[in-house]
Amino acid sequence: MAPLATFAVLFLAVGSASAQTREDPAPAESLGIADTNRASAWGPAAIYANPAGLLRVPVLVVEAAYSYLAGKDGHNLGVSVVDARTNPDVALGVGYSYFTTRPDGSDRDGSQMRLAVSTGYRSDAVALYAGLGVRWLGLVLGKDDTDEGVEETDDIDTWTGDLGLILEVDHKIRFGVVGTNLIDTKTAEAPRGLGLGLSFVFGNLDVGATLDMDLSGRQDSVVSTWGLGADLAVAAPVHLRAGFIRDERYDAERITFGLGWAADQVAIDLAYATSLTKPTATTFAVSVRWSP
Repeated sequence: MAPLATFAVLFLAVGSASAQTREDPAPAESLGIADTNRASAWGPAAIYANPAGLLRVPVLVVEAAYSYLAGKDGHNLGVSVVDARTNPDVALGVGYSYFTTRPDGSDRDGSQMRLAVSTGYRSDAVALYAGLGVRWLGLVLGKDDTDEGVEETDDIDTWTGDLGLILEVDHKIRFGVVGTNLIDTKTAEAPRGLGLGLSFVFGNLDVGATLDMDLSGRQDSVVSTWGLGADLAVAAPVHLRAGFIRDERYDAERITFGLGWAADQVAIDLAYATSLTKPTATTFAVSVRWSP
């Protein structure tokens, strides 16, 4: 009963505010636990949360994903490929996403490409994973360059990178750290940051916590987000997920829910996030994974 009680507490978290900082392409599995997977990410989710996690689970995965952002007229389409099975010592991942949104009525369109590689050491008692990620981000903010002959001054075309580590003890406790956007992009769309994660495994329940800090100097608060999330395997193929996220940048809080189903070769993840004070500000995400 204790794991179920812990899971229920996350569903009942309360607070106030209405916005959330979140990277557009992060998949449905991550959204279901409020992106609190800096220490527990694997497969396609690791490309965005912590590249060190690519090697944690020896899988070959192709994932297609879609998410809709209500209140921003936002759509995101993405595809990811991860190979952590061919070579037991090195895992590779690549992800591409196209997104179009209208926050505050202004166009925000673009795409992103991520490449990641991970290696590590594993024994029965301890494992240490290290990963490197490279990110390209292209955005058009406001009007397009060719729209009515107006020259666009807010286009973003930038490269940067992430470095991550995950330490796993006795297959039950994980510590994660990742430096994000370490090459200064000179834009608030990809600020330099530090992400910390902690994860505990209690039987079929994985509970995680994340603290992200903005080191770019462009924000009033160093802490950008913190949150709690849980993933409960109620049966071999079914996962229930929930989370709570506090966004200091926008003085906002949200709760998230997720459902996952996995067979031998196919898995489907659904996720939903809503603001605690503005129910119309919601995000819905779905992803389909195939493991040949």
